[in-house]
Parts: sequence; structure tokens; C-alpha cells
Amino acid sequence: MESPKKTAVFSNIKDISAAVRDIVLTAIFIICIINPENIKTFITSSGLSELSIFGIGLKVQTVQQNLSVALAKTADQAPLPNTASPSEVPNVELPPEAMNTPVSQELKQAVMDAELVAPQLLPSAGWVFLGSVNEEQTAWDGGMSSTTTAEWPVQKGSKVIVKDDVYIRQITSDNWHSSAPVVSVAKVGDTLTVSALDYSRAGTGGYFVWAQVEI
Repeated sequence: MESPKKTAVFSNIKDISAAVRDIVLTAIFIICIINPENIKTFITSSGLSELSIFGIGLKVQTVQQNLSVALAKTADQAPLPNTASPSEVPNVELPPEAMNTPVSQELKQAVMDAELVAPQLLPSAGWVFLGSVNEEQTAWDGGMSSTTTAEWPVQKGSKVIVKDDVYIRQITSDNWHSSAPVVSVAKVGDTLTVSALDYSRAGTGGYFVWAQVEI
């Protein structure tokens, strides 16, 4: 028969272990809320293939598959000609972004899952449509950027805040950035750093403005 003293010691150890476990779980929960970047960095550097907190598991393989499927569905969103005969106005495009075409919600969700579980699956840079400017390139058409809160002029090094979900397109050598594959989504509230600007002729006059951004 165990002595009362030994039973009390085991009971105390059990209570202390439970308390430590609760403190650790609480700390993880607080970090997730206050600074999720730390969790993302830990997952990336440690090479974990699964994140499991409070019984919720998201496997990197599943996230990668969902992201690939969602990206494939956006592949047909090619630029549209501004005229019935594109040869009449060379080098003129009409990006889907300029028509206020909403981003794929399936892709947006896949990107959000990847940001939490496997940020290494997402690009660190790409081209983003900002809007259109007048012929003199002195002001936004309509007085504002279509997709961000940026004031004109936008310059290299500018930080812009996304106000409307917009596609991030791959960096390629294509004449039209809207011809490049979609690789991610910049979501409302995201802050992007501009590393370069480019312009394409708009058929209705003025220019479309694209920014190469760091994400």
C-alpha cells in the first residue's frame, strides 16, 4: 500500500504538469493573436509539414494541392483587346483587373491557408495592377488608385496598402503583365513595397500602371 506522502507527491507532480501544459498552450494562443509572423517563421525554418494547435491540423501537402488547383482555375484570365481589331492599336491591353473582375475566393482562401501553414509556397515578389493614369501621367484617372490607397505619384520604395483584393502576377518578360500567370492574391489591408513601376497603353487613353512589389 502506497504511503499518503508518496501519493501526495505524485498528485503534486501531476498538477504541476497540467499547469505547465496550460501555460504553454495559452502562450502559443497569445502569440498567434499578437504576432502570427513568429509562428510562420518557426514553421518555415523548422521544416514542419503539419501545424497542429488545439487539435486542428493543416498539412502542407494539402495546402499546396489546394493552392495549385486554385491557381490553375485563374489561368484563363487573359488580357482582352480594347478594339475589335487589336492590330489597329498595337501594344494596347485591357487587364481583367481594370474591369473590376473580382479575385477568385477559392484562390484567396488557399493563399490565406498557405500564409498560416506554409508561407514558403508563396512568392516574395510579383506584379500588381494599381490603376490607370491620364495621358500626361500626372494624376490617377478618377482621382484614385483602383486597388490601393496610394497617392500619385507612386515611386520606387513606396509602401502601398491594398484596398481591394488584387491578383499578384508572376514576374516575366511578357509585354503585358496581365498575360503573366497569377501566383497569389494581395488582400485588403496588406502592405506592399514598390520596387519598380511599368506602364501599358490603355485603349481609352492614358496608361495602366503596374507595380512590381515585394510581399
